[in-house]
Amino acid sequence: MPRKKPARRVRSAVALPPVCGLEQAPALQAGLLRALASKGSVTLDASAVERVDTAGVQLLVAFWRDRRATGRGVAWYGAGPVLQAAFDALGLAETVALAAGGDAP
Repeated sequence: MPRKKPARRVRSAVALPPVCGLEQAPALQAGLLRALASKGSVTLDASAVERVDTAGVQLLVAFWRDRRATGRGVAWYGAGPVLQAAFDALGLAETVALAAGGDAP
């Protein structure tokens, strides 16, 4: 009998826009909602982020929380000082694992 290959965990990526703010919130939310249902781990590619406001932070925190609540992985890629400063200012860096290097299973 042929052996089954082990299931491969697929990693999806969501590229964040240069500006993650109130005006971009609907498009950002739509992209995050599509990734929310991904069965594999999701990487938030923040390498292009130049500006983020509280609305952007709220969406990212909600996405992170919802992914983790379902036991699904989420990680950061390219989270630079702008993103770090925004989450630090709101006391949310640890909530989304920015303070700990940003990777979660």
